[in-house]
Amino acid sequence: MFFCSIFVILKTYQMKPNEFELNVIKALKAIRKLKGAKQYNVGSALGMTTSNYCKLERGQKAISIDQLRRAAKYLQTSYLQILVMAEGE
Repeated sequence: MFFCSIFVILKTYQMKPNEFELNVIKALKAIRKLKGAKQYNVGSALGMTTSNYCKLERGQKAISIDQLRRAAKYLQTSYLQILVMAEGE
């Protein structure tokens, strides 16, 4: 769970996603597609517009740990599973 702690610390200091965060976003996108969820549905679950969610998936916006947890809950998976997938990329 070391990578999770690093992720939270990094979010405190930056606005644009770093390489690990981009891998987290890629993993989230892969799971969203696997589950057949639409961007607007996940975005809505996160309380953001479809446009902002699309920016997140393109790596133009960083994702917070809270957003990751809410997205994972919506997709009926564990946010830790997404982090593990991201670490493997």
